Amino acid sequence: MPTKGAERQLVLSFAIKGSTIFAGASAGPVPDTTYIGGALRSTDYGATWVKIDSGFFTGTIFPIAVYSFAVVGDSLFAGTSNGVFMTSNDGTTWTETSNGIDSDAASRNVQAMLLNGSNLFAGTQNGIFFSSDRGANWSRRDSGLYNDVYPHNNVLCMTAEGSVIFASVNDGRIFFSTDTGKSWKYYISNGWSVECLVTMDSTLFAGWVGISASTDTTKSWVHLNSGLTDTVYHNFFYIESVAAVDNYLFAGTLDNGLYASSDQGMSWKAENSGLLYPYVPDVWSIGNIEGYLIIGTSYGVYRRSLSEIITFVRNIHGTVPNDFSLDQNYPNPFNPSTVISYDLSSNSFVTLEIFDLLGKKIRILITGYQNAQHYTIKFDASHFASGIYICKLTVNGNSVVQKMVLEK
Repeated sequence: MPTKGAERQLVLSFAIKGSTIFAGASAGPVPDTTYIGGALRSTDYGATWVKIDSGFFTGTIFPIAVYSFAVVGDSLFAGTSNGVFMTSNDGTTWTETSNGIDSDAASRNVQAMLLNGSNLFAGTQNGIFFSSDRGANWSRRDSGLYNDVYPHNNVLCMTAEGSVIFASVNDGRIFFSTDTGKSWKYYISNGWSVECLVTMDSTLFAGWVGISASTDTTKSWVHLNSGLTDTVYHNFFYIESVAAVDNYLFAGTLDNGLYASSDQGMSWKAENSGLLYPYVPDVWSIGNIEGYLIIGTSYGVYRRSLSEIITFVRNIHGTVPNDFSLDQNYPNPFNPSTVISYDLSSNSFVTLEIFDLLGKKIRILITGYQNAQHYTIKFDASHFASGIYICKLTVNGNSVVQKMVLEK
């Protein structure tokens, strides 16, 4: 349902700080003379919002846009269209903290903020800046992002998996750094700009034309687009935001609303109930707080009970009754074999299958009727390449999955 106080705002980002949620916004699609762009705050889990712009200044008649946030202890940092700002009182007042960031307009357009350990990174339209002192001072840290072919690098988004930092730039390349940003490398270019990145269970998911996933630091990618196409021309949806919540993935699309996956992106279904205002909106940002999923759209903020959505997603793939269960394989990661365990509480027709991330079935381990009891089976992957595989247990037409990681 739509929330109050953020109507007609193009909401680009969220940050959670304790029980308070912050939203960053740009100008909405329809002029609103009361408020356009800037930052908002909610203290009731996203139901209502107030603007918190004291201290923001662009030097022009145009309002400031807040593209991204980073929470550092009791402080909140905002990446804006006019540099980096910081608040230590939940947005009551903001102070600019852009010392060391180049003064050109592109460098001051901070589209991505990332906290990794105690280090802050600011991804701008002109490279990446780094701070080790909570934003008091910044220095350029983007060696490797520039060459003769690509002299400019507009950083669209950043994320991290442990100490490995990822940054997407607008020419289609996804860079990574293993030395706190001192040097950056990339393997391949998708050719399309990747607008959003998220990691879940050591897998990097990238949103561009559909969703892609990599488990080897961007060396190789698989495309996970089942359900992310229109029904008329079968074109892939353009993805503007992606989030991992518990074991579920959510993808915000351009023009087609919100999609959800309960099987690590192998299949997707629309979750657009209540989003028709005046039509299914673009979804630019996704957050969650205290049992609610919050999405930022071209027409403000919507929220919905996360348990309601998760129940819906589970029902897409078949309601899983209480009379069977599939355990996580052990060991996991594994090389080359692992043990899969499952329980049946009644006599049932059972299928146990292994799939790769492309959805291709590579092995049928069990098919047939089995009695109610605990079962274990060994899966030998000696002839398969390293990567992520999906174990799917189907009992009397209902299914449950577990993700397995083969590391050779």
